[in-house]
Amino acid sequence: MRNQQKITLQFTALFFVTSIFTVFFTQPSQIQALELSETMPASSIDNLQISKYLIMLGLLQVLLKIFISAWGTATIHQLSQHFQAQLSHSFTIAAKRLLGLVLINILISIPLGIGASEILVSTMTHKSPSVFSLIAVALGIFVFVRLNLLNVHYLIHNQSFNQSLRTMWQSGIKRTQHLFLYTLISYIALPLLLRQFSLWVGNNLLMEILITAIISLADVFLLIFTYRFYTIFMQQKEQ
Repeated sequence: MRNQQKITLQFTALFFVTSIFTVFFTQPSQIQALELSETMPASSIDNLQISKYLIMLGLLQVLLKIFISAWGTATIHQLSQHFQAQLSHSFTIAAKRLLGLVLINILISIPLGIGASEILVSTMTHKSPSVFSLIAVALGIFVFVRLNLLNVHYLIHNQSFNQSLRTMWQSGIKRTQHLFLYTLISYIALPLLLRQFSLWVGNNLLMEILITAIISLADVFLLIFTYRFYTIFMQQKEQ
């Protein structure tokens, strides 16, 4: 039990440091971009360079979060198998599977991203969303719901990308409602709850640090919840 608490604190700290790292490096650039837009509207080159810098930092944060989540999930899997958690071993597993996990995140996000982009462009141009964009959003939501546990399966099983994809797609047949419930809790209810809490406690440096720590802890518990849900989901399939 003490080992589990220690690991929880370790991964909470990793998520926390990643978030602070991103804020520390992006906030000065955002302020600089705002100052440039107010004082020198014609300096498009400087704004473009800052935008590229912020995009690169954003991609780095996403990549770090994917890796830390994979590392944490592999460690949780070790504990669930009643093995002594070895962070070096789970680190190696996460590193070996990182490319596949990135591809999975891209795969399940592309359809929804295309549809959302179409709707955003339509809104900005004051036009009604096209039928294609609505279909893309519906398809994107369906694919995202059906495959949002694929990363866990791919990480903890010695299967290829295609084998894992086939297994998880077949596992979701006639069971989409369970996956939808998981998606609702993990991607909508919990983020909304954390956002409401952040609005409630106020906006100052101390509170922002506290909120970041709470969100980091929530990220770890979400890994535990996701792994547990995946385990029960796959066990029910075999019955």
